[in-house]
Amino acid sequence: METNEDITILNEIAKDERLEDIAKRHKIAIATIRNHIKRLEDDGVIVDKKYRLRYKLLGMQQIILGLDVKPENLLEVIKKLKALKNVDELYRTSGDHVLIANMTGKGDELAEELKRIKKIEGVNKIYPAFVEEIEK
Repeated sequence: METNEDITILNEIAKDERLEDIAKRHKIAIATIRNHIKRLEDDGVIVDKKYRLRYKLLGMQQIILGLDVKPENLLEVIKKLKALKNVDELYRTSGDHVLIANMTGKGDELAEELKRIKKIEGVNKIYPAFVEEIEK
């Protein structure tokens, strides 16, 4: 079980703050943070580490895609979405949509990918939201 300070440090790491700054602020060694990160990676708590990009500045688009899927087709739809080139992240949710996909690519690539997704058996409806700007 993680302490409140551990959670605070993990949130700072997730926001991609520099380890040196985190260590100094919490008065711990950088090696301690690295060891902690390694243990959490091994335990599956840390899923990945990545940079957030403003795809628009690269001539690309980012879509957050909500999907309504028939329950009996859910596992097969997940499998097919995972195989698609432009699907970067895929989440099973309990909200308005059963699945949420984060997609990136060139405009025409994404349009074609959306057409393919609509045709997957069991996908009832898709709700694409084009990301205009990252606010936080």
